[in-house]
Amino acid sequence: MSKPLIALLSVLGCLTLAAQARSAPADQTRPKADPIAQPSRSPNPPSTPASKAKAKPATKIKVKAKPVTETKPKPKPAVTKSQAKPAPRPTPNPAVTPSKPRLEISLSSGLRLAFHGSLELEFVDVEGQGGFSHQDLTTLKVNNRSPHLKLDKAVLEPRLLYKNWFVGVFQIRGNSSKVYIDRAHVTFHIRRAFTKILVGKDRPFVYPGRVTEGYPLIGTQYWKGRTPQIAVQTAIPLGPVTLRFGAMFGSKRKLGTDDIAEDDSFKMMVYDDYRAESGNTFEGGGKIGVDLYGFSLLGYGFGSRLYDNEDLRYITDYELPRAITAGGFTTDELSNDLSYWYGGRVGFNRWGVGVRGEYIRSRDGVVRREGFYVQASYQLALSRWVGAGHWASKLKFLLLGRYGQSALTNIPEQRDESVSWNRQMLTAAFITSWADFLFFKVEYYILMEDTGGLGVDADIADNQLLFQLNLEF
Repeated sequence: MSKPLIALLSVLGCLTLAAQARSAPADQTRPKADPIAQPSRSPNPPSTPASKAKAKPATKIKVKAKPVTETKPKPKPAVTKSQAKPAPRPTPNPAVTPSKPRLEISLSSGLRLAFHGSLELEFVDVEGQGGFSHQDLTTLKVNNRSPHLKLDKAVLEPRLLYKNWFVGVFQIRGNSSKVYIDRAHVTFHIRRAFTKILVGKDRPFVYPGRVTEGYPLIGTQYWKGRTPQIAVQTAIPLGPVTLRFGAMFGSKRKLGTDDIAEDDSFKMMVYDDYRAESGNTFEGGGKIGVDLYGFSLLGYGFGSRLYDNEDLRYITDYELPRAITAGGFTTDELSNDLSYWYGGRVGFNRWGVGVRGEYIRSRDGVVRREGFYVQASYQLALSRWVGAGHWASKLKFLLLGRYGQSALTNIPEQRDESVSWNRQMLTAAFITSWADFLFFKVEYYILMEDTGGLGVDADIADNQLLFQLNLEF
């Protein structure tokens, strides 16, 4: 080997030894780190500069390790400001926990059997003092002015449900004097067509629902009574607008009488619950409406014929003989059996504010009637403190005022025939719910009747106060 080559190799060897000497750690006794072992995590790492320095290894050794599969935790939902420090979930309190969902049994066929029900206990006080020594000295006497408690109704309502398109209802209702079947029907929901079909016994489909115990005057007269029917209703949503259509065909309800409010002394003419009797007829009707931004508008009408015996005799012989005689009607007018009723409703319901008005006009043979009501309500909901840092379901308070009238337009009032009277009714109500199943109602009814009487018989003191405890399950 030549001398220049030997000299070159010697120089390269010296440079390599010098470079290794510079890269070696100061403490040669420190053991070499295992590149596979995980470094220990000290809770308080040293803060000296030596601990922060990164040493460069003399040689790099690449080791291929098998990847370790780790179970990733499920992502937590986003936390709002109000949930930054969530309180522990409270133990359900039976006094404030809603009863929904109600008792339900699932059957092997896919059917579900649910049980609903309610119980109403009432305290009623009619204006004036009760007892024999304070009885009315006029011809028109209130049956009971003494304050009294009563079981207004107890309801058990089994429901049969299948998926989301079939509901069967069978309602058994009773009070302190009788038990009877109030409603029984099945409903088919065709959701793609926004339609439902009801077959069975129920109220007319223009019934708007109510929160007070007392009905409006025209509510008692026209849409309180039940009847067997086939009713088709469609509600088509078009953005903020909902169009509503409906058609109904069923048995006509016969003419009857019912109480105005809680007192049963002076009756008014109504469409009563259907009863199969000789001469019964059928009734057809329809409705059309629209909803928009809390506003609603509805128009409807129904037509039929009177029962050829019972309805006509009810008018001429049972309830209105003196009024009919005083009206001077001809034989042809008294034999007319045409029956119809129509009306309209407008309302607004938003931000806890509810406003509604309705007008109805009707003809039943020779008798022509009309009436209306307007009402306004406001609902306030407050959360209720139950201790241990928790809030329960909301307390709800509702204030409602209503004014209504009802009159026979072509028949004069007769003192001894209360169905001929023209009436006005003012209702004030306060309703609260401590839970979804418990309601307490206070209602006061101011009644103003045009009796056709004179002197002491012209006016009747029969305003009424109601306290009601309503339990639903």
